[in-house]
Amino acid sequence: MKLLHTSPEQYVELLKKVTLSDDVELTHYATTSMMEIQSRYEDRIGRLLGEVKENPDDADALVRCRNQLRAYIDSGLISDTILMQYRQRLEEVLDALCRLQPGAVRYEFEYIENSIRLGRTNKIEKKLAVLREKCPQDARVYRLYVEYYYCTHNGDGIAWALRKLKEREIYLDNAGTHHICP
Repeated sequence: MKLLHTSPEQYVELLKKVTLSDDVELTHYATTSMMEIQSRYEDRIGRLLGEVKENPDDADALVRCRNQLRAYIDSGLISDTILMQYRQRLEEVLDALCRLQPGAVRYEFEYIENSIRLGRTNKIEKKLAVLREKCPQDARVYRLYVEYYYCTHNGDGIAWALRKLKEREIYLDNAGTHHICP
């Protein structure tokens, strides 16, 4: 319990398990803690989105907003429709960051990944081709190709991406990616 008071965001999975407990008091505490965490995320994101709306070209505000959106999305606290709404906000923020910081390819990677997860794949192949030109030896490009082709039910495309990894002698590290581009 002491740990949960200091940084409950780090224990979301534990809190989720506790909500399934037979102990009514524990279940209540865990549920209340999760709601408080969600409320804090939503307040911070709301403030940051307000900052971004007032200053749409403020890269620092966009990065802070992106960081909070990513943390909330990755927290495991939200799902389904709410998750998609926050992914849409993230898409807008990443789109602005890509425009303002064209040299920061990490935002391009994130934009493509987020778009695939949103099911918005109509422009992804072109964006991947541009990213492949910028970072031809980066395994993240091919991982995104595989994810894209999987979502579009393109087995030949998956085979092509895997073949390219092998041809270019790109090896994955322990995390499943090999980063060449920043």
